[in-house]
Amino acid sequence: MATWGTFDLLHDGHKEFLRQARELGDRLAVVVVPDRVAYENKKRFPLHSQDFRAAQLQALPYVNEVYVDSLADGLISMVNYKPEIFAFGYDQNRLLGEKLKYHLLEKGITPQYIVIDTGNRTHTTNLLKNMGRIT
Repeated sequence: MATWGTFDLLHDGHKEFLRQARELGDRLAVVVVPDRVAYENKKRFPLHSQDFRAAQLQALPYVNEVYVDSLADGLISMVNYKPEIFAFGYDQNRLLGEKLKYHLLEKGITPQYIVIDTGNRTHTTNLLKNMGRIT
């Protein structure tokens, strides 16, 4: 079981998503999007560094492995991990999801793809707006 994301300002929505993702398999590997790739995707750097975000995720009891990786880097962690299931959050970029699927298919990896909707609508962008970090 695997998933990916920026996971900046780790909040209850992230935690519930990851908890539910872990229930789909025996182990949960989480790919943290590197700072530079987060900037390319969102036109802003995360508030916390990729290493800090990875450490926060690794401390969660339902996360077994954490990688800092991206499609731009070949997503080597997932090519090596070969997940049987890959979970997306309800709000994740669908175009990037399609690129991920194509990339893994090219490598002979064909996980089942699942969208998890926790019902929690906490979103990092809204938290950053409330903090006055973005407009």
